[in-house]
Amino acid sequence: MPDDDFYSCRQNKPAGVGRSLVLHAAHRPCPVFLPAEYQPKYPYPWVLLLHPHGSDVWETFARVPHLSNRNYIVLCPRGSRKIAVNSYGQIQWGWMQERPADIRYLQSLLQIARQRWNMPMPRLYVIGVGHAAVIAERFVASCDQTVAGLALLHPTPEDVYEDRLARCVPWGIQLFLGAEIQPRLSRSTLRRLANRYRRKGAAVHLETYSSGSSWYLMGLRRVNRWIMDTIPTTFTLVSPPTAFTGEPPTTLSDGSIQ
Repeated sequence: MPDDDFYSCRQNKPAGVGRSLVLHAAHRPCPVFLPAEYQPKYPYPWVLLLHPHGSDVWETFARVPHLSNRNYIVLCPRGSRKIAVNSYGQIQWGWMQERPADIRYLQSLLQIARQRWNMPMPRLYVIGVGHAAVIAERFVASCDQTVAGLALLHPTPEDVYEDRLARCVPWGIQLFLGAEIQPRLSRSTLRRLANRYRRKGAAVHLETYSSGSSWYLMGLRRVNRWIMDTIPTTFTLVSPPTAFTGEPPTTLSDGSIQ
């Protein structure tokens, strides 16, 4: 997985009052990016940004401004599979693609987030990067009525050739497919994948990036444009529920939820 500017991003985390909170769901931290000049009563679109295999939530969080600094509330959940510890002592994480536990976790995370903020429906966008493209697609299929769009950034050749993608997408969903061109992921391969999504009823926007480019950051910027072009103009504002099904969260002294 290309690491482009991970460490420079990590050293320049977004700063400012009210721009970073952490939700704790099932003992898994989820940094939340709040837009610059955040207005609590404004119905911001929501983005669920799923990190690639071998990454972590703070790497993902540090890249959010490349998506947008002021347009969205962005949740950056952590995968459940501990992969390794890198030379800097940071744990690398991945997603359990073949098990429903991560899907249930993402669903409960949205429920917990709704207790803190209003959520306009359907104004939720899900972005899956690398191997997380598979879990992103399956999550969207599990809650299609609440999702406005699905963005897949650089799906891995293994997931493409082993037909793990384009299995279950809601009919009519807006879908962004962007990838770096490489020997095992050619333009013709990506066009075939896009056509598979179209046959399943998705409205596909396909983009390719030259080999060696900062495709991750470039892709996030292009996803921002795509969201702005596809975001629903009408929506229903879902107020925070009065009760939470399951164990109620505990608000910590720093404002996060346990």
